[in-house]
Amino acid sequence: MIRDELYKNMSNKMSLPGLLRRVDRLHKLALRNRLVSEVKAEPGQPVILMILEKAASSDYSVSQNDLAQALHVSDPTITTSMKSLIRQGYVSREQDPADRRRMLPKLTPQGEEAAKKCRRCFNKVNAEMLDGFSKEEEEQLLSMVRRIVANLEKSIDR
Repeated sequence: MIRDELYKNMSNKMSLPGLLRRVDRLHKLALRNRLVSEVKAEPGQPVILMILEKAASSDYSVSQNDLAQALHVSDPTITTSMKSLIRQGYVSREQDPADRRRMLPKLTPQGEEAAKKCRRCFNKVNAEMLDGFSKEEEEQLLSMVRRIVANLEKSIDR
């Protein structure tokens, strides 16, 4: 709390990296608060639910290993998340038709509904974040941040 008060007072004096960190922190907090109240999801789970939802709508199978790689987390971390999602009734495991030794995570009907709620939460928080911006301003902001990302990626590749 004290840190948040300090940030509020310092926002006008912060550097661009400091402001971007602040935006990231506030976005995560707003999203977490909304997800906890509306979906009862633990950190990391909403993204897993949405990836599985996207895979199902694309007729694409996603393994736990695929999820771990996509989310840049370890296999034990994804295993813990999957066990929790199964306990909550959001995910089941089905045998991979291409490799009967492998089990694939699938959304249950309850998981499909939770994934939709997660997507709505992300959309609401993003809309709140950009409240008061015109469509043109939103596009300009996105364009500038993409350029920053591209510049930094080039810098890392050197």
